[in-house]
Amino acid sequence: MNQNPDIPLSLLIPVFNAEKTLKRCLGSVLAQGLPGMEIICVDDGSKDRSGIILADYAERDSRFRIITHPENRGSLCARKTAVLTAAGRYIMFLDADDTLSPDACETALRIIIQKNVDIFHFGLEPAWSNPGSYTRNEIHTFFLPHHGELRGNEIFFQCFGEIPSYQPSLVNKIFSANLCGQTFRLLPDIRLVMYEDSLTYFILSVLADSYYGDSRYRLYQYWFGHGITTGTQKQITETQFLEYCRFSEVITFLRCFLEKRRMPQAYYEALNRLHVKLVSAALSKSVLLDRKEFAVNAILSGVGTEERNFRLLLSAVLESVSILQKKCEAYRESASFRLGYFLVSLPERLLACVFGYTAARSMMTALKRFVGNRIRK
Repeated sequence: MNQNPDIPLSLLIPVFNAEKTLKRCLGSVLAQGLPGMEIICVDDGSKDRSGIILADYAERDSRFRIITHPENRGSLCARKTAVLTAAGRYIMFLDADDTLSPDACETALRIIIQKNVDIFHFGLEPAWSNPGSYTRNEIHTFFLPHHGELRGNEIFFQCFGEIPSYQPSLVNKIFSANLCGQTFRLLPDIRLVMYEDSLTYFILSVLADSYYGDSRYRLYQYWFGHGITTGTQKQITETQFLEYCRFSEVITFLRCFLEKRRMPQAYYEALNRLHVKLVSAALSKSVLLDRKEFAVNAILSGVGTEERNFRLLLSAVLESVSILQKKCEAYRESASFRLGYFLVSLPERLLACVFGYTAARSMMTALKRFVGNRIRK
């Protein structure tokens, strides 16, 4: 990063095969009235017309800078490329299928400077391409900021504690460039299409000194219904499911990060909670696969079969059931059947490693009965 005092803000947009939504996104960016800002778009190996669209907008507005990855490296690497190239004093992120309100950049910059904080967390306005089983209010509530100021380790524990007051999303926040640069220089060059926000913000919230949140400023429009991580899909490919099962790389890296900084035990407990959350997300998606054995092997490759992961996996199973309970009724009926079928193999195999095959079968009978009762309620 080479900060330029004449560039107040860098807006960073990773782009991969986004031709269906990119014009809508860049149209909202073009409307930003903040003078002197830069707009860095990283074309992450797109195979569609995204590159042509980006070039067209760069010709219209000199604030655009286009960087191209020859191969798709994932949104984490695309963001890292953009951050380490950015020259602005502050940084915002925008996904290529979302939009900004016309005054988003100017307002976010004004507030973070006024409050003199590392992070300003603003509100979000849900928009729909395909709402699936979620309501507008559910999406808005999920992304709500923690209202007011946080200092020091409060920033981390209010996000990753036992009862979090806000979520680790990057797109509805503005950050100091120094904090972003410090964070992204630490991040690994691994291909991720999910969990990147949790990975990034975990480190970022450890390093940050100050935070301010205010939900009255709804500056970001989140277009729900696109991509692999939304709740609207009825089927996913095995390749997509394998991406869900890369949580072990995220957890391993974060554990090393905590160990190098000699962080207190409470941070490791927070990491375990995050681990359960990531595994449960993969489990809840497993119902969208037809091949049970493939899903079992993929999950176990991420969790491992060591005894220390026994409690983690069972906790993730129960949390994934809770996720499925929140889906619409028709989907829940299908999902509950598939999840019950899936559960025959996954925990039983792990239990057998710890307690032996006979005990595992007995424990699985009780677990399946409990899970079935939970879903039917």
